[in-house]
Amino acid sequence: MAIRPQGEKRRQRNVLATDSEWAVIREDADAERLSVSDNVVRVLLD
Repeated sequence: MAIRPQGEKRRQRNVLATDSEWAVIREDADAERLSVSDNVVRVLLD
C-alpha cells in the first residue's frame, strides 16, 4: 500500500470499467495480495 502523509485521509473516487477490464484489475490485485483500490493507486503512481 502506498504511504501517504500523516493526517491525510483517503477519499472515494469513481472509475468506469467494463466487466472484463474489472476482472483483470481484480486478478492483478489478488496476485499482489492487495485490495483493488490499493493496487490501482500503486499502478497509477508507479
